[in-house]
Parts: sequence; C-alpha cells; structure tokens
Amino acid sequence: MATTPLVVVRVEPSDTLHALTNGTAYLRVGDESRKLSAAQRQELAYDRGRLPTRVRLFPSTWMTSTRCS
Repeated sequence: MATTPLVVVRVEPSDTLHALTNGTAYLRVGDESRKLSAAQRQELAYDRGRLPTRVRLFPSTWMTSTRCS
C-alpha cells in the first residue's frame, strides 16, 4: 500500500491589515472569509492599531476630485 505525504501548515493570526490591489479586504471568521465594507475595514484598522483614532479616511474619488488652489 502506497502512502500519501501529508503537509500541515499553521498560519498565525496577523495584526497587519491586508487588502487586494483594488482595495478589497476580507476577514477570516471560522472557516469562511467575509468581505469587508469600507467602514468595516477602517474600524478593523483602528482596532488593530494601524490608524490613530483622529485620522479619518476619505474615499479615493473624493481625494482625486478635490483641487487645491
């Protein structure tokens, strides 16, 4: 009888907020991944200490449509 090798990989939770290049982020809950809204992503960044609570993020469309004179 042939044996099949088994590889076990353990990935520790990270405090880093990771997102795709298009800005989409997911949160792993149990055995599923949940897509985060922009507000949920911002709250998670605050919770993980990645953003100070005084900083407010604006959508990129706001930033690109605003002109400074």
